[in-house]
Amino acid sequence: MQRSLMVISILACAAPAAAHATFSVREGNGHDYTVTDVKSGAMTVDSVSMVPPHKWDTWKAGSLGIVTVEGTTTKKIEAGTFKWQMYETGVKSFIASGNAPFFQCDNKGCDPAAPVALKWKKGTSGDFTLQLSAALPEAKGTSKDFKLVLWAEDQDHEPYDFSATINFKYSAVQDTFSSSVSNDSGVKSLKAAQLTVHHADNGLGSGGDAHCSEITIQDPSSNEYWAAHSYQYPSALWPRGGCDRKKYNYFNRKKEIAKGVSMTTLGIHKKHDNAAAQAEFYAAAVKALEETSNTAEDSVKKMFLRGVKAKLGLQEAANSATDDWSTIYMITNPSSPMGKQHCQELDNPGGKSSKYWASKGWKYTSPPWKPGKCDRNRFNYVNREMQNLDGFDGVTFWYLGIQV
Repeated sequence: MQRSLMVISILACAAPAAAHATFSVREGNGHDYTVTDVKSGAMTVDSVSMVPPHKWDTWKAGSLGIVTVEGTTTKKIEAGTFKWQMYETGVKSFIASGNAPFFQCDNKGCDPAAPVALKWKKGTSGDFTLQLSAALPEAKGTSKDFKLVLWAEDQDHEPYDFSATINFKYSAVQDTFSSSVSNDSGVKSLKAAQLTVHHADNGLGSGGDAHCSEITIQDPSSNEYWAAHSYQYPSALWPRGGCDRKKYNYFNRKKEIAKGVSMTTLGIHKKHDNAAAQAEFYAAAVKALEETSNTAEDSVKKMFLRGVKAKLGLQEAANSATDDWSTIYMITNPSSPMGKQHCQELDNPGGKSSKYWASKGWKYTSPPWKPGKCDRNRFNYVNREMQNLDGFDGVTFWYLGIQV
């Protein structure tokens, strides 16, 4: 988990089989919930919790509830599924559901040592942690009261290993949609709820720490791919938020992996210190001139000039690289109070030589536009992302804000 959980006060302890328990958590900030109807079976439950991805999130449509169950079991569990259904007071049937397998499985079976939702504290039995992310849907009624019913089934399917219910309310103020903003074409539109997660190598694997992958899911509460595959992106490996754009400063590629789901792969581009290389060359050339006899002076001068031209050529190439307009950005309202600024970014493969630039480049005057990307550490909230801008494949426009 990325944030510490508050201590849960146990109002009634869970006992074996059909005993009940109630856990109450008062966090404030729209994160309050209670846990009721805890029933232990093959799994004895010690705690149940639900937190949002970020401390500033509230329970609302489009947000996520990261659910964690801790406990112990003496049963040998070979396979299974962690499941949930969400109910709203006043609505007859459940309004959303989801599940995550315990372990990684293939046609030969499941591997208890390869966790997905179920992770053993030690070995493949005993103390465990179960975790999944439940995408919170749009309310169907007006009550704002919800129940998230949880249960787990192992390879025997029945009886359930445990069950529990998390009770919570949506915030009175819903901010799933932002206020109207003007996109790059000047058209008023509303921001669709979206979620971004990322994974950096962190020094592991053959690639070392060279790349970071970023997945953006449009409308995660109803996205079919995310409902079926979110378990493949556990928060421990895929934390919420985007890649560190200061470190991963080179765009490799972007592709759509499912409807409403895109993956961006970023790398690290290290700028060469051309000034230092040029100074080193000058020093060597001057030394060579000083040590050369007069008879060889002309040939050395010619060599020196050729070298200078070569080095200047490298410098010009480096300068042209910094003027690469394949990614440009501008900051609006730079003098406004914190949280009021926005950053607009255009990702346009091909830069000034692209078809998009030939058609629309007149809009991007410098200043205020300049080469580079928005600082994702500062502008950490996606107001809008427009892919294939104005019908040009691969061109993406970002409108980013600051979540304080």
